[in-house]
Amino acid sequence: MNKLLTATGICLLALVTLTAAEEKKVEPQCPVSGKAISKEFTVAYKGAKVYFCCPNCPKAFEKSPEKFVAKANHQLVQTGQMPYCRSSDQG
Repeated sequence: MNKLLTATGICLLALVTLTAAEEKKVEPQCPVSGKAISKEFTVAYKGAKVYFCCPNCPKAFEKSPEKFVAKANHQLVQTGQMPYCRSSDQG
C-alpha cells in the first residue's frame, strides 16, 4: 500500500512538473534554500544527484533529509533524473 501511495505521489508530482514546464521554463531550485542551484554542490539521492546552491545546504539535507524529500524529488523530475511514471509502475 505504501509503495502504491509513493508511486502515485511521484506520478502526480511528475505530471504537475511537466505541465508547469510546458507553460514556462522553470529553473531547478535548491531543496533547502529555494535559491538557484549550482552543479558544484551535490548529494547522491535515489541513484541520482540532488543539486544545491552552496556548500552548507548539502550538510543540512544529509542531516535531516525527511524535511526536504518533496523538494528533492521535485528537483529530480525537473532535471530529468527521475523517470516519468507509467501505469505499469503502480503495483
